[in-house]
Amino acid sequence: MTAQPTVPTRASASMLGPNWLEVGLAIGFALIFAGMVYGMARGLESSMEAPAIVWLHLAVILIVAGLTPVMMLRRRGDRSHRVLGWIWCTGMFASAIISLGIRHIGHGRLSGIHVLSFIYLLLIPLLILAARSHRRRTHRVVVAIALSILLLAGAATFVPPRFLGSWMFGVS
Repeated sequence: MTAQPTVPTRASASMLGPNWLEVGLAIGFALIFAGMVYGMARGLESSMEAPAIVWLHLAVILIVAGLTPVMMLRRRGDRSHRVLGWIWCTGMFASAIISLGIRHIGHGRLSGIHVLSFIYLLLIPLLILAARSHRRRTHRVVVAIALSILLLAGAATFVPPRFLGSWMFGVS
């Protein structure tokens, strides 16, 4: 008996478009992006208080935060989704590595927030592996987990005495 060749099935329409969670994440990241732009613009005048590595981290995350709503609301699985996905993953991975050099909160040591950096250093390859092996559901779940954690962490950066929060609310 010969084995039947497996033919890849087309993704259902529900897998290609956003669900309610992804729309919510897109809205959340649009707000994070707007808050970052506002906070960073206000922080320019006091930019000397933030180390260059913080500005680098913010610049990379600004790209990721701006790209996230686009990725969440557009059609998936096409060439541009893959290209944007690689940009997003590269930015997140770079951001996680850069963040390991931000140690002013822990007085030169890693602090509790750095746990997220290590989580992302594991999540990003898992997300890529799921996408490359066409495990759409796994990829979608890992993306939702990664974005939910990132959204909470991003919201926490607007609380003073964190730089963005201080700049945004004019707290010294």
